[in-house]
Amino acid sequence: MAKIDIERAFAKCLEKSPLLREELEELNDMAATELMEYGTVAESAWVRQWVRHETYRWRAQDVSGARDPGDAAFAKPPTSTYPYYDEN
Repeated sequence: MAKIDIERAFAKCLEKSPLLREELEELNDMAATELMEYGTVAESAWVRQWVRHETYRWRAQDVSGARDPGDAAFAKPPTSTYPYYDEN
């Protein structure tokens, strides 16, 4: 991953934005000293905490079988019964 992508992932962590799997893997593999190149000690600690949060989120998503929101199944607007059953 290019340096600009790591900086973007670092900023996404500070904004509490969801991370892509590639960003998560890259940040998870970085040492604390490498993270401090992109921000302060407090920001690096927060990024480390957000990486842990996102790891749990991805694990839960994998276990539950949830799909990506970009899938066609999520194209319908939500209703009080959707996605519990189809009207077909």
